[in-house]
Amino acid sequence: MDSNREKNIRERSKKEIELFDIYLDETTLQLSNRLEPNEILEVASAAFLGASLTDLNNTLELLYDELPKEREKQHVITI
Repeated sequence: MDSNREKNIRERSKKEIELFDIYLDETTLQLSNRLEPNEILEVASAAFLGASLTDLNNTLELLYDELPKEREKQHVITI
């Protein structure tokens, strides 16, 4: 793996950890008086994963919307 790719992976990982930290902080603020620490981690993880899956789903939907447009461009016959 080249150093530029490794740098990009590390930067993305840091951003994801920072985002997860926000989920963990918010879950702790809202539920610390009702849940055990391991349950707080589970709830924060589930919320983070759910948001990530929603982002992935939205991205895939955009790509699927673009596919027919790309196919139309490829099938244009010029004379």
